[in-house]
Amino acid sequence: MEHSGYSGVGTSVFLILAATVDNASVVLQIDNARLAADDFHTKYKTELNMRMSVESDINGLRKVLDELTLARTDLEMQVESLKEELAYLKKNHEEVRAKEKSQLKRVDGWAGEMAPFLPLQEMASMDATPGVELSRILNDMRDQYEKMAEKNCKDAEEWFVTKVGVL
Repeated sequence: MEHSGYSGVGTSVFLILAATVDNASVVLQIDNARLAADDFHTKYKTELNMRMSVESDINGLRKVLDELTLARTDLEMQVESLKEELAYLKKNHEEVRAKEKSQLKRVDGWAGEMAPFLPLQEMASMDATPGVELSRILNDMRDQYEKMAEKNCKDAEEWFVTKVGVL
């Protein structure tokens, strides 16, 4: 009968070992679940931060889009204004040309009568005021500059000669 006592202990040991293995398996599953939960929590925080960053970028881009829309509207208004101004200038130009044509017809009629007495250049520039002779003025200035440069060169040479002579 003693044998039967050991068999009960063996069964009990086996049951204890089986319960320990089951317990370790449950503890392992709990640890795995905790690690998975921590991993999901970390991923959630990362995704949340990324979402907030993207939303911030989107809001910034909306502001930029609004500014660009305002700038575009302003430029379109400027273009319209310039188109109106161009149309006005073209109209004004045509009126001035028509006025000048009528004046030219009057002058041509008068010049036609006076043609034998006037050279061709005078007929073309009757109303013109005499222009400033820029080339003559520039040549005079160039001559003055060259004279000043020569004088300064001679003065520097004389000064140098006197300083070298002192030494």
